Amino acid sequence: MRGTFITESGNRTKVDVKNNLRTLTILVIEDDPGSRSALRSLLEACQYNVIEAEDGEEGWLRISRDHPDLVLMDIMMPVVDGLTLTRKLRSLEEFREIPIIAVTAMEGVRQLAMDAGCDAYLAKPFEITGLLTTISELLAVSTRSRR
Repeated sequence: MRGTFITESGNRTKVDVKNNLRTLTILVIEDDPGSRSALRSLLEACQYNVIEAEDGEEGWLRISRDHPDLVLMDIMMPVVDGLTLTRKLRSLEEFREIPIIAVTAMEGVRQLAMDAGCDAYLAKPFEITGLLTTISELLAVSTRSRR
């Protein structure tokens, strides 16, 4: 799918998202309803199936039930934080290969996120093209390895 998006700086940019044989599912684990809604809108416009969770505990339930292709993980959340959930997922064989992108406004946690097992880190606010490129690259690697 091709789309034109307006970046945070107000510039228009074209993004190509390759369609796969099936719709890929992205789980957005984010405690801020506005951020969840914005990510859902963006990702659905790119033809991804989007499911949501508002904290790490609900995220765990959604991952266990829905087995998403990729997770966008906020770091600082109530109940169970993103680092704790990431460590749990990486400790379990069944979920070890799911790509996880840490998406957070917290400063100075890049290394903590990577050490916990995140595959990528994006600081809020992030550029839309950077997010979509990172998602596309991780899904390409992940879907190849699952074949």
